[in-house]
Amino acid sequence: MFNNSRLMKLFLTLILALVVGLAACGSDEDDSEDANGVNEDSTEEHESNDESEDEENEDNVAIPDEFPSDFPTLDNYTVMEAVAYGPESITGEFVEVKFKYKDTSKFSEAIDFYKDYYENGDFDVEYIVEHGELTLDEGAVEIKALTDEKANFCTITRLPNDDFFTVKVSIRNKVK
Repeated sequence: MFNNSRLMKLFLTLILALVVGLAACGSDEDDSEDANGVNEDSTEEHESNDESEDEENEDNVAIPDEFPSDFPTLDNYTVMEAVAYGPESITGEFVEVKFKYKDTSKFSEAIDFYKDYYENGDFDVEYIVEHGELTLDEGAVEIKALTDEKANFCTITRLPNDDFFTVKVSIRNKVK
């Protein structure tokens, strides 16, 4: 009886070690996920360290029809991202466009331009928050402005080492 019990324990220990070893090895595929549980390989954009390749692939993304055609923009932009969701979407109906500007000298102008647009337009500005060293032409400004029907979010961002800045505009239908 002693030998059977001892053999059984040895057998179970070996099986457990094998399972743990195989689990630790994982697969040959790179299935790394970010903090949000999103598989990095499933995204459409891939990071590249080759700047010339980035510039060649920097095509304008089409602005969705749902985005207001009369929305003001500064000149010389590239559309980096654009998305629109209908009312049946789990996120609700909204449209979002991210503009990229390569002329970083226009960063302060963009901040003033969009502050003026929301403060002097037909909006109720809920907040304007400034982050970073805007006097050094870096940082971010977040604006939330409301109309009777829509909630508008605008974020103007320039990171310290970037040779561009972005303006991201999200327009959502208000929940009634």
